[in-house]
Amino acid sequence: MTNIIITTNGDYRIVKPRYSGSSCIYLTGTAGGATVKLGFLDNAAAFHEFVDGTITVDEQVLLTHGYGVEVLVRIEGATGTTSINLVATAA
Repeated sequence: MTNIIITTNGDYRIVKPRYSGSSCIYLTGTAGGATVKLGFLDNAAAFHEFVDGTITVDEQVLLTHGYGVEVLVRIEGATGTTSINLVATAA
């Protein structure tokens, strides 16, 4: 399980690829203008957003991503008021 507080822009790894082919992802807190996107990195380290990969605070998502995929959360537009609590677990 991953449980992190996010306050700045960046990519955050939340699912290790060997555990499961699907994940439950929960967000609470204050977005402060930030957008949150779910995606993965390809072999060239380019971020690819999942279809309907945008998630908002106070939302939960069941994401089917297949085994071997390392899921990331990309935060963009964070401000001084951004404080997002992200919880992710294998489903």
